[in-house]
Amino acid sequence: MGSCYLKTQDYFTHSRIDQHIIEIGSDRYEGSTAFFGKMASVHHLWLDTVDLDRACAYRIQKTAGDYIQRIKFHNADGEEWAFQYKGPEIHTVYLDNFDWDWEPGNPNRMIEEQRVWYALRGIDMNNDNCQDAHLRQMVHLMEYMADDSIVCIDDTYLLDGEYTGKGGTTIPFLITNGYRVLHNKDYGVILGSGKYRESVI
Repeated sequence: MGSCYLKTQDYFTHSRIDQHIIEIGSDRYEGSTAFFGKMASVHHLWLDTVDLDRACAYRIQKTAGDYIQRIKFHNADGEEWAFQYKGPEIHTVYLDNFDWDWEPGNPNRMIEEQRVWYALRGIDMNNDNCQDAHLRQMVHLMEYMADDSIVCIDDTYLLDGEYTGKGGTTIPFLITNGYRVLHNKDYGVILGSGKYRESVI
């Protein structure tokens, strides 16, 4: 995972009280959930963090400190949870679930372990399914996105002029729906709509 999510702290200018931050794929020792919990606390928002692994919520509840009161934990499949979401309005979405295989055909030990973990839950972990899952999650949440909103997608990058990685199919969808790429570094991409479209990269 990259550190692109940290750059979202520059894009809360147009957030409004009680909007939500959605994190699909809770922190696995990288710090994203605590970071978004802090952003929620500072800007008077709420963080919904979603993960299939119960261990994430258990661990984060012990480490989130002062921000725990602004975090709501959901032990669920990201797409199923997104499909059932009915509001409130969303300011920020951070998509970082469903692992991406950086070297198809030559997977490392961590990827192989993750494939087994997914298989035990009836999920085939491959890059096509990874992209499809991220796209469907964003499609489900789009109805609730604020006019001025931010989407950050981890493990996404430009290759031969086209985006690939987790957000390879989600980015074209967002651009079609009025978002603009604001940041493309640190193995992740941030897009903004409304007033954020005028932000300087």
